Amino acid sequence: MRRSVKVRLAGLLVAAVFGSVLVGCHSLAYVHRAPEDHYQLWMGVLKPFGGQVYYVGSDGDYSYFRGHGIFCDRYKTRTSELHLPSTFPFGRGKPYVVTLDMVPES
Repeated sequence: MRRSVKVRLAGLLVAAVFGSVLVGCHSLAYVHRAPEDHYQLWMGVLKPFGGQVYYVGSDGDYSYFRGHGIFCDRYKTRTSELHLPSTFPFGRGKPYVVTLDMVPES
Protein backbone atom coordinates (compact mmCIF):
# COMPACT_ATOMS: atom_id res chain seq x y z
CA MET A 1 0.00 0.00 0.00
CA ARG A 2 1.24 3.46 -0.73
CA ARG A 3 2.25 5.69 2.16
CA SER A 4 -0.41 8.35 1.46
CA VAL A 5 -3.19 5.73 1.62
CA LYS A 6 -1.86 4.43 4.96
CA VAL A 7 -1.72 7.96 6.37
CA ARG A 8 -5.30 8.68 5.27
CA LEU A 9 -6.59 5.42 6.75
CA ALA A 10 -4.81 6.12 10.03
CA GLY A 11 -6.30 9.64 10.11
CA LEU A 12 -9.81 8.31 9.47
CA LEU A 13 -9.39 5.69 12.20
CA VAL A 14 -8.24 8.31 14.73
CA ALA A 15 -11.15 10.59 13.81
CA ALA A 16 -13.65 7.73 14.15
CA VAL A 17 -12.33 6.71 17.57
CA PHE A 18 -12.28 10.31 18.82
CA GLY A 19 -15.82 10.93 17.53
CA SER A 20 -17.22 7.78 19.14
CA VAL A 21 -15.61 8.64 22.49
CA LEU A 22 -17.15 12.12 22.46
CA VAL A 23 -20.58 10.85 21.50
CA GLY A 24 -20.44 7.95 23.97
CA CYS A 25 -19.45 9.94 27.03
CA HIS A 26 -22.16 12.54 26.43
CA SER A 27 -24.92 10.00 25.86
CA LEU A 28 -27.84 9.75 28.27
CA ALA A 29 -26.94 6.12 29.08
CA TYR A 30 -23.49 7.28 30.27
CA VAL A 31 -25.01 10.11 32.34
CA HIS A 32 -27.57 7.75 33.91
CA ARG A 33 -24.72 5.64 35.39
CA ALA A 34 -23.25 8.63 37.27
CA PRO A 35 -22.28 8.02 40.90
CA GLU A 36 -24.26 9.93 43.52
CA ASP A 37 -22.16 12.87 44.73
CA HIS A 38 -23.75 16.20 45.70
CA TYR A 39 -20.37 17.81 46.43
CA GLN A 40 -19.00 17.09 42.94
CA LEU A 41 -22.12 18.63 41.39
CA TRP A 42 -21.69 21.73 43.55
CA MET A 43 -18.01 22.00 42.55
CA GLY A 44 -18.89 21.48 38.87
CA VAL A 45 -21.36 24.37 39.00
CA LEU A 46 -19.03 26.56 41.08
CA LYS A 47 -15.95 26.03 38.89
CA PRO A 48 -17.07 24.75 35.48
CA PHE A 49 -13.73 23.59 34.05
CA GLY A 50 -15.62 21.14 31.82
CA GLY A 51 -18.11 23.73 30.60
CA GLN A 52 -21.52 24.62 31.96
CA VAL A 53 -23.54 22.00 33.85
CA TYR A 54 -26.95 21.08 32.43
CA TYR A 55 -29.90 19.38 34.12
CA VAL A 56 -30.99 16.47 31.89
CA GLY A 57 -33.82 14.97 33.91
CA SER A 58 -34.94 13.01 36.96
CA ASP A 59 -36.14 9.54 37.74
CA GLY A 60 -37.61 8.78 41.12
CA ASP A 61 -35.58 10.46 43.85
CA TYR A 62 -32.53 11.40 41.74
CA SER A 63 -31.69 14.15 39.27
CA TYR A 64 -29.01 13.84 36.60
CA PHE A 65 -26.64 16.44 35.19
CA ARG A 66 -24.09 16.63 32.40
CA GLY A 67 -21.14 18.97 31.92
CA HIS A 68 -20.73 20.33 28.40
CA GLY A 69 -17.11 20.62 27.46
CA ILE A 70 -14.14 18.51 26.51
CA PHE A 71 -14.40 16.47 29.72
CA CYS A 72 -17.07 13.82 30.25
CA ASP A 73 -18.56 15.16 33.47
CA ARG A 74 -21.73 13.58 34.83
CA TYR A 75 -23.46 14.05 38.15
CA LYS A 76 -26.30 12.50 40.13
CA THR A 77 -27.85 13.75 43.35
CA ARG A 78 -31.11 13.61 45.26
CA THR A 79 -33.73 15.96 43.84
CA SER A 80 -34.84 16.90 47.36
CA GLU A 81 -31.41 18.50 48.02
CA LEU A 82 -31.75 20.93 45.09
CA HIS A 83 -33.72 24.06 44.23
CA LEU A 84 -34.53 23.31 40.59
CA PRO A 85 -37.03 25.60 38.81
CA SER A 86 -38.59 22.64 36.99
CA THR A 87 -38.08 18.91 36.63
CA PHE A 88 -38.98 16.43 33.91
CA PRO A 89 -38.50 12.70 33.28
CA PHE A 90 -34.92 11.70 32.45
CA GLY A 91 -34.07 12.54 28.84
CA ARG A 92 -37.57 13.78 27.96
CA GLY A 93 -37.33 17.57 28.30
CA LYS A 94 -35.02 20.31 27.11
CA PRO A 95 -31.84 20.47 29.26
CA TYR A 96 -31.16 23.77 31.00
CA VAL A 97 -28.11 25.36 32.62
CA VAL A 98 -27.76 24.84 36.36
CA THR A 99 -26.73 27.84 38.46
CA LEU A 100 -25.11 27.99 41.86
CA ASP A 101 -28.32 29.06 43.63
CA MET A 102 -29.98 25.81 42.48
CA VAL A 103 -27.31 23.66 44.17
CA PRO A 104 -26.88 24.59 47.85
CA GLU A 105 -23.60 23.67 49.47
CA SER A 106 -24.00 20.64 51.70
